[in-house]
Amino acid sequence: MKRRSPDLSGMELRVIEKTDTELHIEIAGEDHTF
Repeated sequence: MKRRSPDLSGMELRVIEKTDTELHIEIAGEDHTF
């Protein structure tokens, strides 16, 4: 059984691109790069 963070419930999170040094994700339609 997976637990979901309450802050993310109802928000869509998907990984756009992942490299060795960067992670590019989209959270609730907003792009973020780490």
